[in-house]
Parts: sequence; C-alpha cells; structure tokens
Amino acid sequence: MLETIRNFPRTCEETLKQKIKLPKEYHNANKIVISGMGGSAIAGDIIEDWLSDKLKIPIFVCRSYELPAFVDEKTLLICVSYSGNTKETLEQVKAGIKRKCKLVGISSNGELIKIFRRKKLPFAQIKGGILPRVAISYLLFSLISVLRALDFVKLDKITISCNPEEDAKVIARKIKGTFPVIYSIYPSVARRFKTQLNENSKVLARWEAIPEAAHNDIEGFVNLDEKFSLIFLRDEPAEREEIKKLIEFFKNSGKNATIIEIFAKGRTKLERILYLIWFTDFVSYFLAVENKVNPEETPSIKRFKKFVYGK
Repeated sequence: MLETIRNFPRTCEETLKQKIKLPKEYHNANKIVISGMGGSAIAGDIIEDWLSDKLKIPIFVCRSYELPAFVDEKTLLICVSYSGNTKETLEQVKAGIKRKCKLVGISSNGELIKIFRRKKLPFAQIKGGILPRVAISYLLFSLISVLRALDFVKLDKITISCNPEEDAKVIARKIKGTFPVIYSIYPSVARRFKTQLNENSKVLARWEAIPEAAHNDIEGFVNLDEKFSLIFLRDEPAEREEIKKLIEFFKNSGKNATIIEIFAKGRTKLERILYLIWFTDFVSYFLAVENKVNPEETPSIKRFKKFVYGK
C-alpha cells in the first residue's frame, strides 16, 4: 500500500493520457450522475468540487441501490466500481439501461465489465490487483477522460509535487489517540480523509464542510478536550476572507483540542485538491503504523458483505 501511495502523482499523470471514445449522441447529455460506493464514489465527489464553478450542467454523485427519479435518457450515467462487483452500483447499471441513459462504465473487471461488453456500451477498464481505496488516481482520471471526451473539461497536464510523506508521519503521531474531526471547503477531501482513517487506521472520525460547520458544529466545541483533534485541510488561494476568519474562530474556540492545519500546494485547484488527498492518504497509513494495525485488511467490511449478501 505504501508504495502505491508514493506513486500517486505518477499514476495520475499516466492515467490522464488515456482516451475513451463515446457515441456522438452522448454529447447531448444535459445532466451527469456518477454512480459508486466508497472509494469509487469519492472520485465523483472530487469531480464535483473541482468543477463546481465551471460545469454548466448539473452533476450528482449517487451512493445507493436506486437511481434518482430525475435520471432519464438525457442523463450521462457514469457507473464506477473498482471491483466491478459492487452490488449497489450494479443495481444502478440495470436501472440505467432500463431508462435508456447514456451509460459509461469504469472498472477493473467483474460483472460490470461483463454487462457493458454484452450490451456494447462504452467503458474504461483500469488496472486491477490493487486495493480499491488506493486506486483513486485510476478512477478519478478515467472519469476525467470521459468528461474530456465530451468536451465538458479540458485537461492535458497534471503536476503534483512537494512530497508530503515526512510531514504526514509527524501529523499521524500528533493525532494518535484522538478523535479526528475534519474540516475543509472541499467535501470530497474531508470525506476521503475520514474514510481513509476508518479503513486504513481503524479509527472513528467525522468530517464537515466549511462554512456549513459554522452553523452547527461550533456549538459542540464546549465539550472539546485533549481527546479530540481538529484538522483543517486548507486551500488558501480558494478561501474567501470570511472562510479564513471562520477557521481562525474555530481554532480559537477549539483550543482545548489538538489543532492541525494541512495546506494545499499546487498551481491549479485540481492539483491542490489532489495534493491534500495525497498528504492525508499518507497520514492514514502512518497512523495505522502508529496504531499497530494492518492498513490493508478490512475484516469488518468483509463480515458485513457476508452477513448481507452471503458472500
């Protein structure tokens, strides 16, 4: 896992080079739904955060068995499942076919690829054999390739530099033994870090978006003590002045907890988002080391799947 995290910038650059051909009628889509669960859905969240002020048609990430009622033949439905066997996503694939959506699949293998081949629908098959939660570069840039093929985005180059590995080790030691509460203007980044802490580090954590947290979370700060850590994932170039003041208020109000700030680096909004994801993936790995747990094994998730699906 560690080597895969270290290779994150390289795999982003490599996957960006891939191209996908889509039918001409797909250009007429008037809304985008990205179907997925877990790490596959996070790729959609990143797209949402990145394109929130650029994309002129609605985009929605769906984590469910059912598709929203508004999904129809003018919907670009991108079904993302690293394994290709995610039950919820496969149910949405079937529903999307019935509703005559403009479907695209992204997977390494499994039932999803079989369905798309059988139905002669376009798909991107990505590298297999790695843990889904560290396959984010393959999933995300395959999504970007789909949007680029339809002229929704233009992106030819990505550069993620300034390796944060050593800084991540320091932060992992600081938050060890605390309950992490994560804040960011990017819900995708905060949610990703929370889920990586759950799966890799085997700790509970929670996240909240800023500025929403100022309208609820802040009232709970009266109960903060050394058992908590407040982690702010910052992108200063993208933060309004009100956001900067809000974060300072949060830090002062939560001074009884451990305060951590991680600052994004990069030329563009997407590069800064990806830097934060790279940094926090390292933190979750090194916190697993600190906690003496195996970051690769997810026994509780396996038990859940056996209990619910019998496998």
